[in-house]
Amino acid sequence: MKLQMKKNYTIFLSLLLLLLSSCHISKYKEINKIQQSGNYTLSIEEIDEMLKTEKNGYYQTLALQDRSEAYYQLGLSALEKENTNLAIRLFYISNTDKADDKIIEAYERRITDFTTHNQIENVLLVYNYIINNLYQSPRVPEYLYKRMTLNLEHFNNYPQVWFDFVTINDNFPKCDYVKPASELIDTFIITKIDSIFSLKDSTDEIQDLVDNLLYIRKYPTSYKDYINQKISNLYVFHSERLITQQNYVKAEENFRIALQYDKSKEDYIKKRLLDICELFIVEGDNYLKDKEIDLAISSYQRSFSIIPDYDKAAKAIQKAEQLRQNISQAQELYTEAQQLIRAKEHQQALKLLKQANTLDSRENYQKAVFEITNIIEIEKNPQEFALKIIKEYDNGRIFKAVETLKEQLYDYWGNEVRDSGWRAVRAVGLYRMEIRYDLITPDENNYLAWQVNMRDKQVIPLNKLTEKLLEQKQ
Repeated sequence: MKLQMKKNYTIFLSLLLLLLSSCHISKYKEINKIQQSGNYTLSIEEIDEMLKTEKNGYYQTLALQDRSEAYYQLGLSALEKENTNLAIRLFYISNTDKADDKIIEAYERRITDFTTHNQIENVLLVYNYIINNLYQSPRVPEYLYKRMTLNLEHFNNYPQVWFDFVTINDNFPKCDYVKPASELIDTFIITKIDSIFSLKDSTDEIQDLVDNLLYIRKYPTSYKDYINQKISNLYVFHSERLITQQNYVKAEENFRIALQYDKSKEDYIKKRLLDICELFIVEGDNYLKDKEIDLAISSYQRSFSIIPDYDKAAKAIQKAEQLRQNISQAQELYTEAQQLIRAKEHQQALKLLKQANTLDSRENYQKAVFEITNIIEIEKNPQEFALKIIKEYDNGRIFKAVETLKEQLYDYWGNEVRDSGWRAVRAVGLYRMEIRYDLITPDENNYLAWQVNMRDKQVIPLNKLTEKLLEQKQ
């Protein structure tokens, strides 16, 4: 009994569902019939009412399709009656690809009218609307190109022209407007490139400028070589600035990057790299003059980072190492000579000192050679050597002054002048000698005297008369 009741209930539900389905079908067919009759306004109203209660997704989809088609047909009717504004609104509600095409057709009519009346700004507004609101339309690249042309010819709006060019290439790289768009860009791109390049003087770094030029270069243009040249010029400019800052290694890096962008600069860049190496050589030579061997070699070696195995640097390093050896050997010779001097072996000491000075010319070596040479002369004949010093002192100045005084006195007194001649007398102190010359007349006594340090050939006046004599102009 229960089994029979359950079976009857199932049959009832099936019949009920079939009845409800028949109602849906009947309702949709009724609305579709209205649509087919061309009464699109009533069809839209009926569909809207149906959608308020319809739960079946299948019939919802069919109804929406018919509703979209109804708005499309109403739009066609409005377009035929040249009611463009209404047609655009109806096509917009229809929201289909063919409706979008009709929207564009409607706007084309507006564009034609605006163009006829020279209302260029309104044309631009239409282009903006199509691009911003119908962005899924395959005709968007066409209107981007048209907007580029309009902005370029009438408004000189180069930033917007460039933006649309980038949009075409980024979003529609295979469309037919890539090439004509690049031809438009080529009409002003040199100005854009040059304006970026001109900023080089106002920045310490060039990477942002290079990045901007590289960004331009990635898009199609017939000026890619020109861009490469400008990028190369930027790196050369920065290299030269780095050289003035003595940042030679970084300058070399920038020169090599410059060459990557413009091979025609190869000769110039090679020369400048050699110039940088030469700066290292000059720097090293200056250190070498001051006997700063390690610093000199370090400077020479820096050139290897620019030109490996740079021959001039290698030879300079050899020279520096040789100087290091010479300095060491000279010091040894000087030390040995000092021992010989203490042993009074002056001739042998002089020989070693001269060798030391030849290996490493230093003031203390030269002084030692000078003094030992003088000591050897002192040992031969101190009086004669002292007289030689006084007569040769300051290019014979003392000797000439005494001779002048003699001539004056002899001219006046004749044979009454008592002339002692030059005399050398030992003085207090090692290697010192006193030189005297007396000129006596009936009216005055001229006692001239100097102290001579024979070791260093220094001469000191010993009285006022001698000092005054030296003050006279020759």
